[in-house]
Amino acid sequence: MASLASAFNKLNVIFLALLLVLIMAGELILEPRHLATWPAFLIMIFFFMSHMNIKEAPAILIGSAFGLLNLVLITYWVGATVPMLGGDMAKVTDPHTVEAMFISKLIYIALFVSLIVFLKDILPWVFNNYAFMCFTVAGACIWRIHNCRHCSTYCCRIRQWCCCSGR
Repeated sequence: MASLASAFNKLNVIFLALLLVLIMAGELILEPRHLATWPAFLIMIFFFMSHMNIKEAPAILIGSAFGLLNLVLITYWVGATVPMLGGDMAKVTDPHTVEAMFISKLIYIALFVSLIVFLKDILPWVFNNYAFMCFTVAGACIWRIHNCRHCSTYCCRIRQWCCCSGR
């Protein structure tokens, strides 16, 4: 076990100073633009969980970025596949569309997980647990099917926006 004196060495103090500057700069730049900073914190948690192993950094950064990129890709996927599944994106509160959106998401998630399983040894920096974790956590925060309080039907809400309330 390390002593208290060795914990406060010059390298740790410099690392902490740079990390705090990065966190504060991220908050000051992203918050006024209403952009979320939590993905950066999630990536930082991954780095800490890997015991700050610099060799793991590429897998963390690239995998996490790939996971977050899939949030963008799934929106295009849903837009393209929902009509094929019998839904109408112009009527997102229609029960058939809600079901088609759900099925579309399930297919995408199955494909995403399959790629991670099959390609983890071929492209480990891209297809890894960090990609899946970022995709899962970000998806839980952004995509929600909820019972709308305005029209009493189910609709898709992205970042507090409800399709029938105009917010």
